[in-house]
Amino acid sequence: MSHGLVLIPFILVVFSCVSKICEGIIVDIYNGLDHNLDLTFQCKSKDGGDLGVHVLHFNQRYTFSFPRTATSLYTCSFRWDQSEIHWYDVFKPDDACSGCLWRITAQGPCLFNGDTGQYDLCKQWKINGKLHD
Repeated sequence: MSHGLVLIPFILVVFSCVSKICEGIIVDIYNGLDHNLDLTFQCKSKDGGDLGVHVLHFNQRYTFSFPRTATSLYTCSFRWDQSEIHWYDVFKPDDACSGCLWRITAQGPCLFNGDTGQYDLCKQWKINGKLHD
């Protein structure tokens, strides 16, 4: 991975928060699927907010922000290339991040690690309500 790609998440978060676009939490979804696959996803909040369906081409990203509350919970469904639907909570009330930067892969969503400068905090997908590798 080139250093330029690593800096993009930091520049995005810093610019967004400095320019007051971000009022609390920013979530960034980055399509890191192999083979130039498109990523189709939809994110919803526990409080009923629906961000709609989005399609990201390989290496594209989608960013949204919201104020942190005690009940902030955003769950996203992801699908690509005829796959079954994969789910993950991209933000939970007890999350420490204020800039949650996710690289989506077929193996699972990977959170950006500021200490290493990599998307190396990888999680398991939830498929049909159960965790899967």
